[in-house]
Amino acid sequence: MKWLIRGLIGVVLVLFLAVFGLWIAGQRSNSGHFETSIMVNRPISVVYSALTDPDMTKRWVSGIVEIKRLTPGDTKVGSRLLLIEFIDGKKISMEEEITYLKPPYLVKYTSIGVGDPSSQFTEFGEYQLEEVEGRTKFTMTSQIEYHGFLYSLLEPILTPAVREKFAGDQITLKNILEGQ
Repeated sequence: MKWLIRGLIGVVLVLFLAVFGLWIAGQRSNSGHFETSIMVNRPISVVYSALTDPDMTKRWVSGIVEIKRLTPGDTKVGSRLLLIEFIDGKKISMEEEITYLKPPYLVKYTSIGVGDPSSQFTEFGEYQLEEVEGRTKFTMTSQIEYHGFLYSLLEPILTPAVREKFAGDQITLKNILEGQ
């Protein structure tokens, strides 16, 4: 009987240490922040057009299955979209609003997770474009705030996974624009 009690105490201690470790890691100063860059062998105007076209977004952002314009017209400050994405079999809905444009160099946006309360988040992101000898350096920067205890606790795991997804999406965009 003693070994059972000791085993249970050990399991509880390991779980406590894991939760405490995740909580500590989530308190770091750059929590929820990442940046990823790629060089695209296309002019800056071509890359900018691809970033501001919802139909093109469905081609290069993995998991996106639907994009609905919530505001009419071309992409401009205040434009809003509803994006439906599947990640690891889970449906994620988000409303995205363009908060700043400086064509063809900068797009800033805010995305808010809507629907399932267990996966709520707010993302403050930007696409920066820089022309380098006829090519375009495309940098994505994101600051994600996870809402709810579980997602906030899992931030040290979620943020690197989202960064890798975005880096893969950048490669997809590069391949599409370069005709590969």
